[in-house]
This record gives sequence, structure tokens and C-alpha cells, in this order.
Amino acid sequence: MDLHAEAQRLVLDLVAVECSAALSGADIPHVLLKGPSTSLWLYDPPRPYRDVDLLIPLSKLDQAVRVLSESGLAEPGAGRLGEEAPHSLLLRSSRGCEVDLHVSLPTVPVDGDRPWEVLSGHVEQLDLGVGCVPVLDEAGRCLVIALHALNNGPDSAQPVEDLRLAWAQCPSERWVRAAELAEAMEAADLLEAALSIVESDREVSRRARLYAMSAPPEAFGIARLLAARRRELPGMVWREFLPSAGFMAHAEHVTSLNRRALIAAHVRRWRRLTRQLFAAVRAVRTARR
Repeated sequence: MDLHAEAQRLVLDLVAVECSAALSGADIPHVLLKGPSTSLWLYDPPRPYRDVDLLIPLSKLDQAVRVLSESGLAEPGAGRLGEEAPHSLLLRSSRGCEVDLHVSLPTVPVDGDRPWEVLSGHVEQLDLGVGCVPVLDEAGRCLVIALHALNNGPDSAQPVEDLRLAWAQCPSERWVRAAELAEAMEAADLLEAALSIVESDREVSRRARLYAMSAPPEAFGIARLLAARRRELPGMVWREFLPSAGFMAHAEHVTSLNRRALIAAHVRRWRRLTRQLFAAVRAVRTARR
């Protein structure tokens, strides 16, 4: 037995239980992602894990940060939502480990409380020995593991191994249910792309191929334009090059933008589009083959 790994696992489990209890006491819905819910499920003996990942509704993020901070369990750093990862906010536990508050799943765009609303009916309890925490059921875990592998790419050994084991061990009806959950999040093609990592001959959509290739974000805009009907093109082009103030505020990680700041944000977006255009076009051409 690796005593260091076992001690680290116990600390992480204790942090998970303490954070879960604090959030429950404040009536903040949540569920533990990955970590022990993957390790105890797919591995014997359980594999190590490094942090505590909690999924909460986006509308509860500020309250959750306040509760964990005031209880002395975890403190936010200088970063904001979306800076470390588009879907999460990183906190530092008083016990020295990371606590990630997720408001969506890997690769799934942040869309209000929809991810939580879709998954909230798929929660069960997991006994960690030092207490119980809410985790996703098998269908939910299959979806999370698949999207985590997609987010890290086909060369990431551990996420891909998690996906390979889940694909091999879980009955097909679990994956059918996972696909239904992905559809409800408008992420069906993301699941397709993830499963193409373990099934190389799997037929997938163009958008799924782009995700599997880790294509730049601009490639998805080009793909949307190519798939649009002619009468839809003017409006779509306008939205791609001049997104709404609300969209730009979210992209800039602020609550609102005044006129001058909005213009500056659009200019930065146009410059980024220009720099990425060649790579984006090349990715779309590759995905169409």
C-alpha cells in the first residue's frame, strides 16, 4: 500500500465531505464529480485523485464561494470563473488541496443552470468512509468521464483510460441514457466526439470531428455558417462578428460593458478571429473529409 497516496485520498475525501456538508447546510444543491466517484467505481484498487470537483448551479456560485470561505473550508484566489477553465472556479482548501466549483461540464458551454437542471435527477449518495457525498449515477458519470477525456484530448493517458474502462464495463443502456443527458444539454455531438476516442471507426458529425481535433473556437463559427440555410446567413454572420453586449460581457468575465469597453472588446475579438482564421479554415476542411 502506498501510504502517501492513501493519506492524500483521505484528506481529499474529508474535504469533499466537509464542503458538501457546508453547501447542504446553506441549501445549495451540488454533486461531487470525478475523484472517488470514478476511482471507486472503475478501479480495483482505487486509483489516486488530486482535487475535489463540485458541480453547482451557476446561479448559486457566488453564494457557494461565500459559504465555503466563511466556514474556513476553501478560499477563492485572484482568478474568476472561466480563467482556469471555461466552466469552473478554482478555490484553495484550508487543508492545502484544490476545490473546483463547476457550473458546467468540460467542453459544454456555460448556459445558466441548464447542466445542473439536466443532471439533478441523476444523483445518488456515495459513502467515503468519513461521510457521505452526493454523486452522479452511472449514466451521469459516463457522460462526465467522456467529456473529461474529450476536454483533455486523446493523448491524455488517465482521462482516456477512465473512458476506456467505463466504455468496457458499463452496459449499453447506461450509455444510451448518457446520450439522452447529452442531448438535453445540446451536447450530443460532444459525446460523439469523445466516444470516437475509444471507437476510431465511429461515425461522427463535423462538429464532433472538430472537437476531437481540438480545433480553434473560430472553426465552429465557420462550420455553423456552412451548415446554415441561405436565408439564415445574414443574421448568423452578424452574430458571429458583432455578438450582443451580454455575450461579450460574459466573454470578458464582467457583468456589463459600457459603449467604449464594448467597442474595445469587439476589436479584440476581430483581431483574434483574424489570427485564427487560417487554422480554423484548415480544421473545417479536414473535418469535412
